[in-house]
Amino acid sequence: MKHKLYIKLPKKVQRGDTVFIRAKIDHEMESGWRTTQEGNTVPKDLIKEFTCLYNGKEVFRAAFDAGMSPNPYIGFYIRASESGNIDCTWVTEDGERLSTSSLLTVT
Repeated sequence: MKHKLYIKLPKKVQRGDTVFIRAKIDHEMESGWRTTQEGNTVPKDLIKEFTCLYNGKEVFRAAFDAGMSPNPYIGFYIRASESGNIDCTWVTEDGERLSTSSLLTVT
């Protein structure tokens, strides 16, 4: 399945500003408990972890379990110190790493 990843942040901020980062992934989050009309079990497919790096330094981490809803959305704050990449990575239970990044410009 093709997953869409999103990061939303301001285009420009001032040094020292508190910045709200939004991250989302389009993902079904199958628990492995559901069955098809034919009676087959839908395979388990969950996101287990999310991390965010700001210029290579971890600034946020979250862990998930089977109770997480489909298409998880996360919002969190960071302090802007310099221009750099915001790198977000979602990790599935199978170890697949789904990553996206965006540039934060500090003036």
